[in-house]
Amino acid sequence: MASALFDDLVKVRLQCRIDVDLTDDDTLLWLYVLAAEELAAHEVGRPLIGETWKTAADVPESIRQWVLLRVATAYAQREAVSSGQPLQAMPRTFVDGLLDPWRVYR
Repeated sequence: MASALFDDLVKVRLQCRIDVDLTDDDTLLWLYVLAAEELAAHEVGRPLIGETWKTAADVPESIRQWVLLRVATAYAQREAVSSGQPLQAMPRTFVDGLLDPWRVYR
């Protein structure tokens, strides 16, 4: 799968605490990576690769970390809500703040 930021899943597996040799969930992990990258681009208001950052190596580390944290959260908690818990919006967190320096406000 074509990720803007990752050539392979090594860093993703490490973030998710998955043995780097285990590949059973690779398809799921790639889907989470692509979704997190798409959301990051939406949140900052510009493509991750394009005019601002020409290559994956140019993308700020805080954006990469945001993507990794989003992927790990999605992997660990595969449902939007927990059984028996009231439905609530997720609070703004430190993780979301990682994107703040890169946001384009219109």
